[in-house]
Order: sequence, then C-alpha cells, then structure tokens
Amino acid sequence: MSSAVVVRGEAGVGKSTLIEDMAATAAGVRALRAVGVESESELAFAGLHQLLAPLLGDLESPLPPRRSALAAAMGLEAGGTPDRFLVAAAVLDLLAAGAEDRPVLAVVDDAQWIDGASQDALLFVARRLGLEGIVLVFGAREATRPGSRLADSRASRSAASTRPQPPPSSRAAAASRSPLMGCTFLLTQYLQLAHGYTPLGAGAAMVPLAFGLVIGSGTSHRRVERFGTTRVVTGGLIGLSAVLACSLLWSPRMEYWAIGVSVFVLALAMGNVLAPRPVPSWARSTRTRPASLRR
Repeated sequence: MSSAVVVRGEAGVGKSTLIEDMAATAAGVRALRAVGVESESELAFAGLHQLLAPLLGDLESPLPPRRSALAAAMGLEAGGTPDRFLVAAAVLDLLAAGAEDRPVLAVVDDAQWIDGASQDALLFVARRLGLEGIVLVFGAREATRPGSRLADSRASRSAASTRPQPPPSSRAAAASRSPLMGCTFLLTQYLQLAHGYTPLGAGAAMVPLAFGLVIGSGTSHRRVERFGTTRVVTGGLIGLSAVLACSLLWSPRMEYWAIGVSVFVLALAMGNVLAPRPVPSWARSTRTRPASLRR
C-alpha cells in the first residue's frame, strides 16, 4: 500500500528531527531524500532533481513521451520547456519502478522552499498513489512563502487525505465486525434460553471468546503475510460457519468445557475474519522512538 503524509508546523517545533529519525530507522526500504533551499525555490524542477537523483539511472521505466519530458526537466536531454503533466506522470512511473523490489520512502523536508514545478509534480503523485509501495513524507512550515502548495493547509490536507481503497477482502473483513459482535450477543442469549444458563453463567462461558480473539487477531498478521488476506479471511469464515453449525448440536447436558472449547475455536476463526493487512517492516521499525523524541 502507498500513502502521503504532510507534517506542518512553525519553525523549531521538531519537524525535521521527527522526519530524520523516521528516515534513519526505516529498514528494508529504498530511501529518497530532498531538502528545500530558499535560493533554489525559483529553479524549476530543482527539488525533483535532488529527490530523484538515485533513480535517474533507470529512466527506461517511464513511457517514451513521459521519459523524454522527465529527461528534459532533469537536464539530461536538450529540449524546450517540458510538459508538466508528462513530467509528473513520469515521476509516478519512476517511483513505482523503484518500488518493485522494495518499498520507496521519499522524504522532502523544508518543502515550503521546493520550487513550484516540483511541488505540483509531487502533489500529483500523492493524489494518485495506490498499491505501488510508495510513501511520501513532507515537512513544511506554515505558509512561509506565497504560492507554496505544500505549506498551504488546504493543498497539503488534500495530499495527505488521499488514501488507496483497501482490497475487497479487507472491506469484507471490516463489514463483518458488527455481525460478529451480534453473533456473540445472540450466543449468550441462546445459552440462557435453550440451556438454562443464568446471565452470569452465559457471560462466564464467553471468557474463552476473549482469549481466542486476542490470540487469533494478534497472530493473524503472520498468516496474512504468508497466505494473503483473502485466504486468511476465507478460512476464518469457513471455520466460523463450521463452529456455528456444530453449536446446533449442543444439548442441556453438554459439559461446560466442551462449550468453552467451541467458543475458543469460534474466537480464533473470528480473529482470522478480522485479519489485518500485513505491516511493512519500515512501519514496524518506526514505532520505537529515541529518548530525545519522548520528552
């Protein structure tokens, strides 16, 4: 999955420290970095040239019209003023090609000083991110320079709010949460009405459900990474259906431990149905912040 984040604030609040720490601790990613310089804020595509320098050796990735436009913008080919749309589309192609073997983390600090042409191209990319494995992080001061798109709250909010749609399996898992919780409630009512349990006894019978949910949902990301979300959710739904079907065979004389085991297996299946998307290694590595950022 891909995303874009804009960190805005006044000078000296710690934006650069936060961004630098994130970039330094990111593991397993291709890191690209650019820092806006006021003296280059009027040089068209200077920001892109700084950010994309490590990828310019792979200019065969964009389609020919886009490749020529980007090469001209980077000063690698002679030509007139390149078409900004073709340049922006070529940047997206180039970043996507760079993310084929590992995710790309592109960090732009002091973005308020990035030239307008580069800002337009990066905002174009941010609004079109999908499943490429690209993360854009911008650090910018509050509207320091007139016309700075990334320093403007409305433009940056538009970029940061752009999110790819989750896959159908994830949407199905999200839609299953309420029915699954309703199923738990109905199960307690079933134990009371059909088996003569007291409300306290029916609630106690649901204790294995809590343990099963913690274990099932807490380990589901490993199964997702290995088998994929669709297979894990499908397996959970099959297990859920099987346990619910077996519950029809329960009798008033059934031992409590048997009901507890059934409820525990039911919770494990629920944990798979609610399976999360796998967390990329760079996101896991940024959860631990150094002491200098905890104050």
